[in-house]
Amino acid sequence: MGDNSPPLDGGWGWMVVLGFFGCNFFMVGIAKSFGIMLEELVIYFNTDMATAALVMGVAGGIYTLASPLGLAFGQVFSQRVVVIFGGIMGCFGVSLCYFVVSIEYVICMFGIFAGLSNACLFGNGLVMLGYYFEKRRSIANALALIGASVGQFGIPPILQHLLDTYTIRGTFLFLGGFYLNLCICGALYRPISLYANRNSADVEAKDSLNQNNITELEVSYVDTTGNHHSETETLAPGNCHKVEVSEIALLKSEMRYGHLSSTGSLVMGSMESLGQIVIAESKQLDKVKQRSSNSTFSCGLTCPKLIYWSEFKKPIVVIYTLVSFFLFFGYFNFIIFLPLDAASKEIDKHSKTWLVSISGIGDLLGRIFIGVLGDLNVCKRYKIMSVMCIICGTNIILYGIADTYWWMALHVAVYGFSGGAYVAINAVVLIDLVGLEVMPRALGLILLIQGFGAAVGQPFEGYIRDITLSFQTLTYLNGFCMIFGAVILFLHPMIVGLFEPKYEQPLDAATIINTSTMDSFNKTENGEKVETLA
Repeated sequence: MGDNSPPLDGGWGWMVVLGFFGCNFFMVGIAKSFGIMLEELVIYFNTDMATAALVMGVAGGIYTLASPLGLAFGQVFSQRVVVIFGGIMGCFGVSLCYFVVSIEYVICMFGIFAGLSNACLFGNGLVMLGYYFEKRRSIANALALIGASVGQFGIPPILQHLLDTYTIRGTFLFLGGFYLNLCICGALYRPISLYANRNSADVEAKDSLNQNNITELEVSYVDTTGNHHSETETLAPGNCHKVEVSEIALLKSEMRYGHLSSTGSLVMGSMESLGQIVIAESKQLDKVKQRSSNSTFSCGLTCPKLIYWSEFKKPIVVIYTLVSFFLFFGYFNFIIFLPLDAASKEIDKHSKTWLVSISGIGDLLGRIFIGVLGDLNVCKRYKIMSVMCIICGTNIILYGIADTYWWMALHVAVYGFSGGAYVAINAVVLIDLVGLEVMPRALGLILLIQGFGAAVGQPFEGYIRDITLSFQTLTYLNGFCMIFGAVILFLHPMIVGLFEPKYEQPLDAATIINTSTMDSFNKTENGEKVETLA
């Protein structure tokens, strides 16, 4: 029979990239374009901005909390099944928003079902890329995650056209159809176990023909740290035995995707994407080593431990958690309220839609730029990230005084460029600051706090807008949050130095002996050096 090993770095792997590209296109495109629908929700239900903003706020909170579960289900039922189920679930919940019974009804249906659907997509897509790519993993991740930028560019005008043609009720129905397209994307996720099962069947057939001759089996392999391992198993003559070589091949493919580079060009996604990779790696390693630290349900589903509160004892973890909260709070909330802010400045509905699309173009260029700059090692990457966030925050503040369309478009383009650079380099900066050993434990805390900022940001800023009746306050708040977070990140070495305990270096045995010997010759008596005999 032919070679049934997984097609690494090519073949069907590019179809997996296409599927993950589609998931990012719809998921991120809809999320960042939802500000276009906020005004329609306020008008249709005659409600305040804070309540309408809860629709996306609840979706963001559910997504943050449910993402680890979506990843765990993918390991049990296969990534293909979970992504297809997520597409069906999202289609069901969002389509039911067509009835628009009340704003509370929309918050529950869209927020819960869209959040759960999105939780099934991102982490499982990254796992599939890790299965199929090794040498070309960088370009595969980059091409797939570009779907977020393309969705941010393409979805807004489509969404505005649907609102103009079919009203908000029909638009929800079409959005449900968008989520149904995720089933096609998930269908492209051919399980890696398919190749393993083929190999297992081949080995079993060959083994059954030679069962009387095989008495001992030795398998050698190399783990992710480069250590060689050898396992020997004695087989009873005359008994058919299934040699699970496929499990070893699958084990190596599962452990492969956990390898991360410290270069900016490898991790082209956000903090969230890196978090899913590390969570997935930790789960697989724990599963292989049969560790008992994780909680296991009766159905056999293993959930990774995500929150390590003890990491808050490290000042750098606390600092980076705060930095992530402020940066993401300012970055994400600005794009949500951008269409409403533009409408308040008497920009027509079609022009304000294209502002969101312009930010998508800038986002794509920013990701590419920071990927190249991060590899040049011109300076420390946390300084690059700080500068880009200061530029982004300052630009958001300057946007607040822009009063013409092209002036606003210029600031939006700079926002997309600097913001895209921020989300692209965010992950590798975390690696640089806390190290690979601490990173898996620190990520749970950071993602939780960052997700909290995304979840409460929209209703909180909607409440401020209802009080002040102005979007300019929100613009300044978002800009100052980004600048504040960037300044803390830039000054973090000095801040850590204030809190890190200073330990004296312990003396080794040789130093102690030498010190004792020198002391015996340095004792003084009446100002004269005398030798003291031991």
